[in-house]
Amino acid sequence: MKKILIASFSILMLAIAGFLIFATVYFKPFVKEQIKTQLANFGYENAEIGDVSVGLYESSIDQVDLKTGTQNSIGSISVTYWPQQLLSKKVNAVKIEDATFDVEIKTNGDVIAAGYTIPKALAPKTDSNVQNASANAPANTQANTPTNTQANASSTPATTSEQSVGGLPFNEIIINNLNLTITSPSGKTIKAKVDAEANPAKKSVSGHIDLSPTNAVALQEIAAIVKPDVATMISGLSGTVATSMDFDIPNYSDTSKIGGNGTVTVENLNLVKDDIRVQNLNTNMKIENLMPLTIAKGQKLSIAQVNKGAIPVKNISAEFGLDKMKTVSVNSSSFGVAGGTISTNAFNAELNPINTSLVANIQTVDLQTISQLLNVPQLNMKGSLSAALPITMRNGKVIIDQATIQTVLQSAAGQKIQEKANEYIDKKLGDKLDKFIGGGTNNTGTAPAGQDGTTQQQQAPKPSDVLNNFLGGFGK
Repeated sequence: MKKILIASFSILMLAIAGFLIFATVYFKPFVKEQIKTQLANFGYENAEIGDVSVGLYESSIDQVDLKTGTQNSIGSISVTYWPQQLLSKKVNAVKIEDATFDVEIKTNGDVIAAGYTIPKALAPKTDSNVQNASANAPANTQANTPTNTQANASSTPATTSEQSVGGLPFNEIIINNLNLTITSPSGKTIKAKVDAEANPAKKSVSGHIDLSPTNAVALQEIAAIVKPDVATMISGLSGTVATSMDFDIPNYSDTSKIGGNGTVTVENLNLVKDDIRVQNLNTNMKIENLMPLTIAKGQKLSIAQVNKGAIPVKNISAEFGLDKMKTVSVNSSSFGVAGGTISTNAFNAELNPINTSLVANIQTVDLQTISQLLNVPQLNMKGSLSAALPITMRNGKVIIDQATIQTVLQSAAGQKIQEKANEYIDKKLGDKLDKFIGGGTNNTGTAPAGQDGTTQQQQAPKPSDVLNNFLGGFGK
């Protein structure tokens, strides 16, 4: 039995060795020629292919230069398989490493990747929306021009074996270190690096993306092609956005659930939404989930100024978090308005609609401004306010109850009454009260002598201070 096993193993090794010799001498040139033929069918007639390695379970190609006149190349492509899979024209996985592609996006939704056109890849469903795809990018008259004669090759029906694995002849595709230079319709550049693993049969994809600081307008242009109303939702956009993000999409036909974590950095962002103008927004947020969006607690945000109507709000800062787009938690916030400041301590707020209760710590803010900000004519008063003002919002509306009004009245009126009372006491009653409290001088006009014969330099208290101490103070 032992001899039989040894003989069988020897025969197997000889068979594998024979296969490798056959693959090296005869099969490698055949594979290389087939690859060049397939690349030519997609418009890459001048592509150069490096070394081809053929094995029993894996084959690879090194250094594929597509020769499209730009930086479009692939470091290596490898394919893993079981021999029986090859009989049905399928493989287990395709791995692409160290690739560099140029991608151009047209206003009509065409995507040109490495010189190959994918028609209407980002186009909205209706042609009437295409004309409004981008508010910031000029129309491109070359948008409908394919870059090669095989531009419509992607519409070729899949074979039966391909349909069994989601329309592609492999179970998995792995991409490592894919470097993309994306050009928006107006010519703005987006640079990104992607690592990803996709399973077409399961419609799943996961990986990591690094997006270099990118002009926010470029991102808006591309988003507006897919969803045209993005072009009109926000105007006056400027600033940069960058990210380093892991992502996990269990089913890319359902984008309501996208896992992922990483950071998003926004610098000097300006925008106008409806009648609200935001100037110089900066933040570096840690994201804990993409869809629904969850932002880690304690993230910091600053805004130089927000204008709504005629009331500017300046020097806004906040420390916050967001839970599944349902609840925002604010550790602290502050902003300047009408010559004063308003700050808050920690509070939580439910979103859509807004429901929360908080205390606004107000320092020397004009009362009329407060009334306008809260849109409550009940507080239409003159003067300045320094107070701890309780605020309640229900279903997105500010609720002003009797306790809130009383707080405002006491804070504003109390301060005014005390100032006027002190002024009146000092002016009208000072001389008379001096007689009761010892005005501090004797009949000779000098301060009384102490027991040691020295002159005491004791100054008499102000009448208003005496009364305030006796009565407990005005307005307090």
